[in-house]
Amino acid sequence: MKSVNDSITRAGVSARTLLSVKFLRACGVFIPALGLLASANVFAGEGEDVPAKDAAAVSAPVPKGEAKTATKLPVTVVVASRTEQNIEAVSPAVSVISGEFLQSSQESSVGGALVSQPGIFVSNVSGLGTATSLFIRGLKSSQAVIMLDGRRLNATTGGQYELGTLTTGNLSSIQIMRGSSSTLYGSQAMAGAIELVAENGLDAERSGGNVYAELGSFATRTYGAEFSGNTNDAEGLPENIGLSMGVSYSETGGWRGANNNSDLTTFLPRIDWRVSDNLSFNFVARAYEAHYGIPGSLTMPSNTDWGKEQGFLVSPEAKFSFGERVSAKALYSYSQSKQEGESSGTYFGQDDAQQISMQVDVVVLDNLHASFGYEFLQDEYSYKNIYYGMENSAAAVTSSNSVWARAEWEAIPDLSIAAGTRYTDTNNYGDKTTFEVAGSYRIEPTGTSVFAKVSTGFRTPTFMDVCPIWYIAPGLNPETSISYEIGVKQSLLEGQLDVGATLFRIDVNDMINYLGYDAATGKSIMGNVKDARTEGLELSVEWNPAAFAFNVYGNATIQNAENRSDDNRLTNAPRFTATVGAEWQVNHDFSVGASVSYVADRGQGSIFYPDYSSEIVDFDNYVLGRVYGSYVIGRYEDGREMITLTARLENIFDQDYATYNVGYPSAPFGAFVGVKASF
Repeated sequence: MKSVNDSITRAGVSARTLLSVKFLRACGVFIPALGLLASANVFAGEGEDVPAKDAAAVSAPVPKGEAKTATKLPVTVVVASRTEQNIEAVSPAVSVISGEFLQSSQESSVGGALVSQPGIFVSNVSGLGTATSLFIRGLKSSQAVIMLDGRRLNATTGGQYELGTLTTGNLSSIQIMRGSSSTLYGSQAMAGAIELVAENGLDAERSGGNVYAELGSFATRTYGAEFSGNTNDAEGLPENIGLSMGVSYSETGGWRGANNNSDLTTFLPRIDWRVSDNLSFNFVARAYEAHYGIPGSLTMPSNTDWGKEQGFLVSPEAKFSFGERVSAKALYSYSQSKQEGESSGTYFGQDDAQQISMQVDVVVLDNLHASFGYEFLQDEYSYKNIYYGMENSAAAVTSSNSVWARAEWEAIPDLSIAAGTRYTDTNNYGDKTTFEVAGSYRIEPTGTSVFAKVSTGFRTPTFMDVCPIWYIAPGLNPETSISYEIGVKQSLLEGQLDVGATLFRIDVNDMINYLGYDAATGKSIMGNVKDARTEGLELSVEWNPAAFAFNVYGNATIQNAENRSDDNRLTNAPRFTATVGAEWQVNHDFSVGASVSYVADRGQGSIFYPDYSSEIVDFDNYVLGRVYGSYVIGRYEDGREMITLTARLENIFDQDYATYNVGYPSAPFGAFVGVKASF
């Protein structure tokens, strides 16, 4: 079997050499920048290692002696049960990327941040703002839910979230739950759920923010600003009003040369108003716009195809409490996404989505908590394609009403049992009932926690699954799933070392899949296959030594995902992935970090040639490395940073690899430098 590079060479396109001219030029930018950071650090007389306790003594809003990790903060997590829980009490199938880690690692895209998480694979077509797909435990984007503070994000006419337009600005955390989650989050949550949590201005110790700029390889430029604060200390303004916001603009010329340029503008504000101890309101909004060229594959390039994405979300929410035992919340969300462009004709797509969600939480007994909820979801889709002068259009409305309930009982000290169910009635595909049962037991003397869970999920066909312009899809049924997992967490070295492991299996029935091509109509045939299965093992480790200001983290996933009807593997489900990383707070002002990720045995893809021939080739294994650092120049009296210089290297081994499909190369080696001014 030929490799990807062998096949691309056949088309007359040579693979990059490891040390290309671009690599050397980028080094010429990054190495002097890193040298300046280190030199400034030495001349400041602060080059010695700083123990954690000493660094913490001079800490600002973020403790400098405490490592900023992907799993240790925040203390609470919502995605696991729709109520706040200590992250130590939830399954290792739930992980959190803290806002502090997003800042220190200089990761600006949500997709890029998710890449290093266990059980997750992310593919991107050609860079900034372009189509980006999420695969959780071997299942695809349309089988997972992405939310922003409880608001569902549009799945678009293609059935998958515009992950490529999601940036990390103004996020306090990204919370991930792997495994079937339809009892909590309804249709589509077969593979799992991701919750993006925006900063709450009421939580800010003081009002402030920053402006930043970054320049780098591929003519990349990024500018942005963030703010978080409240009126508690402001004269002449009512108290208990908080505001946070993030705005950014990025553009790049791309690494493919012609027709690979793109730009992305994003805006994410949140307003909070605490009227009293028993009543509060919040308002969350989001807006984005992306423009990009579509360069095609290396073997069949395009110099004219292009795309545009734009959308917004607006959503108010009210929260009430009735004493100490009963609380409730209700939200309404309206969002819109539009896509247009030219690729094999001109296309226009739009999705207008509405959501009404209500939830009541009750402390029935001190050891028994219950939650109840109602949810209404509606999507109005429209799509138009103009191909060789012929116009085709399609439209559809999908909606559902759901009621759900969940209870958690601490039967005896350290033993918790949870159970939940959801009934969903859809306008096009009947009704469906899902359930989940979970348990956990804490062995206090050894610091061991054991978890187990059985849950079901379902997914109704997406608009694109049944779009008559492209597909013949008679009598499609919803997909259903049942998920099993057993996990363990172990705390060692007095809490300095945490390890976790999860065995999982997801069985999917009636999976919707491509069945063939109908020559008479020129359309693809979609149908339900008998079943599919994904199973594997997720491992994680995190070490935060108390005597030093650094942390080490890592994870690995071993999985097998296959269509059991024909024994073919599911696409974009690598059999092995692993990430190892470390961050070191060298002293009060200078920090560095690095990570290495390995992806192996991803399976096969198709490469197409100008003569309309094609062949099946193996995806190459690859190793991605990144290095980053920051240096603070000057501080305010309260310890906050004034000016921060940043530098990072991406794909340091200059790997020639593809995450989307063979012939669609991902970014080669790149270097970037930036500056951030805080106020």
